[in-house]
Amino acid sequence: MTAESEFESENLLREQGLILVDAYKVNSIDFFGIPKIKLEHLFEFTYYLQLFFSSGLPFVLGLLSLTNQKNKPISYLSEIVYKDVSSGLSLSSSMEKNKKIFPDFYIQMIRAVEKSGNMDKVFGDIMEYINWQIELRKTIRNAIFYPLMVLTALVGLKLFFLFLWFQSFRRY
Repeated sequence: MTAESEFESENLLREQGLILVDAYKVNSIDFFGIPKIKLEHLFEFTYYLQLFFSSGLPFVLGLLSLTNQKNKPISYLSEIVYKDVSSGLSLSSSMEKNKKIFPDFYIQMIRAVEKSGNMDKVFGDIMEYINWQIELRKTIRNAIFYPLMVLTALVGLKLFFLFLWFQSFRRY
């Protein structure tokens, strides 16, 4: 359950005939404080999820522990997933609510594994795929860098010669 304060959550539970046993404060992130999520952050977040499932640590407690991390993107990811999962949504539904952060393949794999039950293996497969994407982007970036530098030098040289050519007409 999410509430603005411990007092409010206690009152909401009391109305349902329940007793509050424990409450945790989750840091909220304002609109301008949303960190940019890169593939590297998604890889690290997936690594933590795999650790939770393979070690037997309760998933919600693992997410809660990540919300207080100094790494803002990981903290943000765990916070949005924690809020949804602790309120009763499945992991895939929580990720589907945040489609701008989680790619479709990620959501679909989580949805499929929720039905089959082999979470830690699938998280390993997702990490391999994300790592492959990261390496592919680095390779493409490195392959484009050299031709781009040559093109920049040629354009600069052409502008230099064009400048010299115009200067020669100014003298006459």
